[in-house]
Amino acid sequence: MNGRRVTVTKQTFLNQRFESVQSLRGIAALFVLAQHICFIGRGAFGVDLFFLISGFIMMYTTEKETEHFLLKRLIRIIPLYYLMTIISYITLLIFPQLFEQTTASPVYLIKSLLFIPFSMGGVTQPLLRVGWTVNYEMLFYLLFFAAMKISKRYRALICSGMLGLLVLIGQWVPVGMEPFSFWTDSILLEFAAGMALFYAFRFWSTREEYHTEDDLLPEASVMLLLVCAVLFACEWCSYDSSFLCSLPQAVRWGIPSTLILWLMLVAGIRVKMPKFLVRLGDMSFSIYLIHYYPMRLLNKLLNNTKQPDLRAILITCAAVLITLAVSWLCYRLIEKKLTVWLKEKLIGQ
Repeated sequence: MNGRRVTVTKQTFLNQRFESVQSLRGIAALFVLAQHICFIGRGAFGVDLFFLISGFIMMYTTEKETEHFLLKRLIRIIPLYYLMTIISYITLLIFPQLFEQTTASPVYLIKSLLFIPFSMGGVTQPLLRVGWTVNYEMLFYLLFFAAMKISKRYRALICSGMLGLLVLIGQWVPVGMEPFSFWTDSILLEFAAGMALFYAFRFWSTREEYHTEDDLLPEASVMLLLVCAVLFACEWCSYDSSFLCSLPQAVRWGIPSTLILWLMLVAGIRVKMPKFLVRLGDMSFSIYLIHYYPMRLLNKLLNNTKQPDLRAILITCAAVLITLAVSWLCYRLIEKKLTVWLKEKLIGQ
């Protein structure tokens, strides 16, 4: 059956907002939040989605414009990250008993603010414990920026080569100390996978014969979303498999997360994402950085129970709603207003 031809050019491709990707960010943030609830303790694979999405979005944004790339990234990351890091340091000084593996050291504070990985209590993390992912993001931004300076056209290939070389060094050379062991983890390959997905999806969605109306019916898109749900379930259940737990994170969660991102991109062509998920995606960075301490307090209130009763579930729901409300406030005041002000002052945009 011949359907109506729908043409997607490179220009229209570059004007998309990718609400399906934003929705996926929101879902990833909720999964990471669930990871830090004592009686759930699953959902860390949301981080892998963040890294994949980051690779995709960096390619998308720099396809249109590369000017002030690194400064824009710093403006996007630093205000909220620094605020939460300083709050962490002050809280450590006043209430050290609330923390198990974190120490209020000025050296640790400086390293955290400079995105330099270091080990505390056998775990590599900054003072803001969930900030370890931000350290990876900043490393990726630096490598991506360097790749663009060498060649904008081949930035993905060059950056992927740098990431792959770091991982190979980690496999071949027994570095054994921070920050080198941190900077050579195979999880870096997820940024490369995200960049590869950008090219794959752009080619698929802008090819000349792209999608007649019958090629991708809404029902088919819904089926793709159901497959995503199945893949999420597999990642959730991977905690119960000793074999899967023994695999590198880039394999255990990186591969299914790559499939999830691809399926969400394809499904997003025809299925309109729920507005609340898109909004969650917009504020996902705030949710990610803010949620950890409310969840820690929640766990202490619940005595780290693994068998919740109705009271524990109700308290958890209240804590999650409060966390989301505070995250929304930070998103509005810091991620939007302060970021816009800084862009106007620093780069005139």
